[in-house]
Amino acid sequence: MKRFILIIMLSLIPVTAMAYFPRLAVESAFTRKDIKKPGIKIVFTNQPDNYFRSITATKDPALRDIIRKLVEADRKRAYNVSEQYEGDGGGIILNILHEGKYVHVGFSFGGNGDFRLFLQTDNPELFKR
Repeated sequence: MKRFILIIMLSLIPVTAMAYFPRLAVESAFTRKDIKKPGIKIVFTNQPDNYFRSITATKDPALRDIIRKLVEADRKRAYNVSEQYEGDGGGIILNILHEGKYVHVGFSFGGNGDFRLFLQTDNPELFKR
């Protein structure tokens, strides 16, 4: 009987592990309290085949650095990364396979604290949990 229970418990571990998908780090940027202030524009689009979010800010180097760290955390999960730098600014685009669906993350920034972050996918269900 003990052996049977052990076999059942061990067989459930892989199933449980497969059901868990960690969230993208940049998702947390859109729920931060400090993005709801003057100088920051937030866009949400949620249609059946297009889910888009963006944050655009001017002259906020502290928030820019926080968002950049979130993008860098998601870089590890990207299957494709495109980068471009010029002077103090630049941009990063991440293509991520998240829960079997494609998610695109873009981050452009300037040296004076300006930045724009976007997250886009054709599957809105990914971000409803």
